[in-house]
Order: sequence, then C-alpha cells, then structure tokens
Amino acid sequence: MKHVPPIAALCLAASAATVSAQETMVGFVSPIASQPGQALASEIMEKMAGDLGWQYRMLDANLSPNRQVSHVDTLVTLGAKAIGSWSLDPNAVAAAYTRANEQGCRWSVSTQQARA
Repeated sequence: MKHVPPIAALCLAASAATVSAQETMVGFVSPIASQPGQALASEIMEKMAGDLGWQYRMLDANLSPNRQVSHVDTLVTLGAKAIGSWSLDPNAVAAAYTRANEQGCRWSVSTQQARA
C-alpha cells in the first residue's frame, strides 16, 4: 500500500462521503497518544474536522497492536467514514481493515518500518 499521511487521507476520504457534514465522523487510531508527534497530529485532525463540521474521535492503543485492532472495529461500529492509523503491526490489524472496507469505511495506514 502506498503511504498516505493520515491527516490528508482522512480529509480526502471523508470529503467523498455523501452524507451531510454533521453526520460525518472520522477517526484516528494512535499507537501512543502521549507521544508529542502523535498528539500534534491528533490536534490537527481534530481542528480540521471541526472546521468542516465533522465529528472526530481519536483512540489510543497505548503501544498495543491488539488494542489497535479493537479500536478500528470500534470506529467502524461508531460509523466512522474514514480512519487513519499508524499501525504497530500491519499484519495484526489487516483483518480489521478488511472489515472496515466491507462496511464502506475508507482508511489510511502508516506503518513503522525497521531501519537497518
């Protein structure tokens, strides 16, 4: 999958939604929300969503791949039109994103790549 920054992906995906702005909710699954870069990204996404009249929900996995899977499912259940994530384990969360696709939710995933 081509890397797309979560902020841009959330905005592009949700802007294609055919529902009214008030009914549009976008989400972000953070690997660890206390990390300054993750906190800043969430603040920016929240501001952008608010400016567009959308709801925004960030869920913190606190460095748990299992929580990331659960959080993706939660956002789909809540009706998210788009989900962004920085996945700790892309293999662990793959099935959750398949379920999201089946529900018509758009998503973008960034993954941490090991560096040699």
